[in-house]
Amino acid sequence: MTTVDGGVSRVTRTDRNGRFMVTIPGGEGDYYVQVAAIGFLAKRFEIKRVADEEILLADARLNRNVAELEAVRINAPRDRPTRNDNTADIGGSEKRVETGQLTADQMGNLAAMAASTPGTLLVPGADGDPSGFSVLGLSSDQNSTTLNGQNFGASNLPRDAQVSGALATSPYDVSRGGFSGGNFNIRPRSGSNIAARGMSLVLDAPAMQWTDATARALGQEYGNVSLGGSVSGPIVYNASFYNVAYQLGRRSNQLRTLLNTDPVGLQGAGIAADSVTRLLGVLNG
Repeated sequence: MTTVDGGVSRVTRTDRNGRFMVTIPGGEGDYYVQVAAIGFLAKRFEIKRVADEEILLADARLNRNVAELEAVRINAPRDRPTRNDNTADIGGSEKRVETGQLTADQMGNLAAMAASTPGTLLVPGADGDPSGFSVLGLSSDQNSTTLNGQNFGASNLPRDAQVSGALATSPYDVSRGGFSGGNFNIRPRSGSNIAARGMSLVLDAPAMQWTDATARALGQEYGNVSLGGSVSGPIVYNASFYNVAYQLGRRSNQLRTLLNTDPVGLQGAGIAADSVTRLLGVLNG
């Protein structure tokens, strides 16, 4: 409230019912009253003294300050998922598999690829069985492997295959199933309009391997030749593409028998040399 003549101002607050009172000692004349509240339009008006009133009444009603905006319409293209989308799921249970730390002989081994994820353990195969991986201490048969979401029963891929993978360790996703340990999902990459060719060669020779005398006597040293490659490119430009990988290999070991194994190898295998001598004598006699 401000006096019209002297410019003396007083400020006060209303109670919960909107009532207020301002006291101006010796005040005479007319007054300007300004009322303001958050969310309402401020109002300013004048009250006049008609006679010798000691109390002047000021009554005001404020209107809400509502800002109306014009309609806004937003048009945007809808993203379409592609099979090259390697983004992990938003739930955090799927981890992208990084194969940069794998050795040349492990490339293409699905178990070794999955085991490169932290928290996953590689379980080497025994007696010719393929290797597996363990999640949370569960056995390998509790896992599942899928190719683009479909069950995949193979244990190896060509070393130069252009694929990406993600390992999910939570079986509670309703869109997945058939496992209680881990789900290793493989996604082949599509070709493009650019033709690409690649080739790799891995050679292992016994002369380049180091081992002890017992392993050498038992024929643990081996020779290995592995040739792999990949080709990709367009079938029809901007329409269809191809991506193919291949791998050829041969591994050889010396065949060890009772006749060509020296005593060191027999002892390493838990066979006494004199027992072999007596056995051969019985067979020849």
